[in-house]
Amino acid sequence: MEHYENPQFEDDGRGAYSRPEPWSRGVKGIIIATVSVFVAQIIFSRFSEGAEFMAWLELWPAAVFERGAVWQLVSYAFLHDTHILMHILFNMLFLYWFGRAAERVWGTRRFLIFYFCAAAFSGLCYSAWVYTLGSPHPCIGASGAVMACMMAYALWYPNQIILLFFIIPMRIRTFVIFTICIEVYSLLNMESGIANMAHLGGLLFGYLVVRAGPRLNHAVTACFRKSAEAIAAEDDRRLDEILDKVHKKGIGALSWAERRFLKRMGRKR
Repeated sequence: MEHYENPQFEDDGRGAYSRPEPWSRGVKGIIIATVSVFVAQIIFSRFSEGAEFMAWLELWPAAVFERGAVWQLVSYAFLHDTHILMHILFNMLFLYWFGRAAERVWGTRRFLIFYFCAAAFSGLCYSAWVYTLGSPHPCIGASGAVMACMMAYALWYPNQIILLFFIIPMRIRTFVIFTICIEVYSLLNMESGIANMAHLGGLLFGYLVVRAGPRLNHAVTACFRKSAEAIAAEDDRRLDEILDKVHKKGIGALSWAERRFLKRMGRKR
């Protein structure tokens, strides 16, 4: 699949257009780190100790749930099958095509948080599914996090044209729907040997963040605002009581806690 875009300008999601950046720091850093780990996998595979270390970074559901190996929910995303070059190649291409847009919208810091949380969520979905089935198979690859980036891109630019197999033009929205159908079919048949649940987890995570994220942020902000207003109202009530006590009995009647509260409120005002 090839990503087709205007070579000069690109929609920023708000009706404006800006020059697309060929690289962005977050995406570039992830690709460099992933490729470096891939090279290390090839080198270490020649030594038994190195192979064991890499296996320690794979996502083993039983290790996560029974031994608390939570680091595997992120570390597995940097590992890829060294016998299938297309595994890492397509993951990094998808990240390059779709991750840049997410980083441009959110900024590097928020994009990195999104990427690693997507990897963890995808890994958790896979682990729960496989652990329930009693399957011992581990999971490796950045596909879940990359799928989250693709879903975010499809929600922002649903009519963007891509070239499926570098030949067939298709809207990204159509491609995502097609991908979901293939993943669900493969998951139910359990014949693909691919971590389909991790892919679906990534797609779900991308959807939830883009669609529900702003609403959740608004709800949390409103909750904190109400809490802050309630605290301010309580402080005003207590201040009135202390000032009334000073008026009736004098400053000497105040306790140490009341004096400290009065001093703190004086600094605020």
